[in-house]
Amino acid sequence: MDKKEFPIGAFDPVAYFTTAKYFNGARGHINGNPITTRVAVEFPEKVIGLGNQICHRSLMWPTEAIPLSGSTGIYTALWNKCKDDYKANVLYWNFILDKKLSPWRALLKGRKIIRGKSGRPLAVYLKCDAQTSSQFFINLCIATRTAYEKANVTRAFAFALEEGLDLYEALLFSSSFKIRDNGDLAQVGWQPHFPFNFDMNIPLERLKNGPTVFHSDKLHNCADDWRSRPSINAIWCERGVSSKLIKIVRCHERYTGAFPTRFMDEFGSYNFDDGILPNPKDAIARIKEVRHTL
Repeated sequence: MDKKEFPIGAFDPVAYFTTAKYFNGARGHINGNPITTRVAVEFPEKVIGLGNQICHRSLMWPTEAIPLSGSTGIYTALWNKCKDDYKANVLYWNFILDKKLSPWRALLKGRKIIRGKSGRPLAVYLKCDAQTSSQFFINLCIATRTAYEKANVTRAFAFALEEGLDLYEALLFSSSFKIRDNGDLAQVGWQPHFPFNFDMNIPLERLKNGPTVFHSDKLHNCADDWRSRPSINAIWCERGVSSKLIKIVRCHERYTGAFPTRFMDEFGSYNFDDGILPNPKDAIARIKEVRHTL
C-alpha cells in the first residue's frame, strides 16, 4: 500500500488526484494512460494518502484496514475510464452525489466535488464522524467507483433514463442489469465490488428514502473497527426475497401484474430462462407496464 501522510494544510486534492491525462483510447484499450483510483483519509491534524485502491480495499480488508476512529472524511477518485462513457458516468455521479435526491443523501451534507482545470471531476470528498454507519458509508464509496469499474452499468442507467424511467427506477434497473459494448442486455451477476446485491429484491421506496435497517448485529460506525464489518450491500435488500425486477425482465410472457400459475414451480418461485434476455428497449417497456409494483 502506497501510504503518504500530509499535514492538514499541505494536502492539495487537485494535485493528489491529477496523476494522468483522462483516458482517450477506444473502449477497452488503456493506450498507455494510467488511471488513478486513489483514496485519502482525513483526520483533524493530517491526511493519509493511501495510493491506488481496489474498491477502497484498505478501508475494508483485515490485513490492510486503516483505523478510522477520529477520521473526519474520505477523498476518493472519480475517474472516467473511457471517453465514450463519460456522459453516462456524469449522469450517474450527478445523481448518486446529489445532496437532495441521492439514495445516499444522508451522507452528503459535507460532500465536495474536486475538479481539475478542465472542470472534469477528479474526486469527491465525503464527510464522516463517529456516528456514521460504516456499512452505509463504504457502500457509497463503492458506488462512486461504479463508473470506473463497471461502465456498462452506468450505460444501463443512462439508457433507462432516455427510455423514460425516473432516476430511482433507472438506478434499480442498473443494479441488476448492464448493457454490453455491443448493445446487448446482460445481468450484472455476482460482484464483490458493487453497492447492490443484484439478485435480491431491492424495494424502490428504499432507494427513494434511503436504508433504515442495517443488517448487522450492531450498528458499525466510523469509530468501530471496520474489519468486523457486515455485508456492505445488504442495506438495500429484502432478506430472503429474490429480485422482482429480474423476474419481470426475464419472464417468458409480458408481465401484467400477476404471473400465470404455469410459470411457477412447486416452491412458488417463478421460472425464467437464464439463457435469454430481451433487448434493452423491451426490458424497459416491461418495467414501465408494472412500475407501480416495484
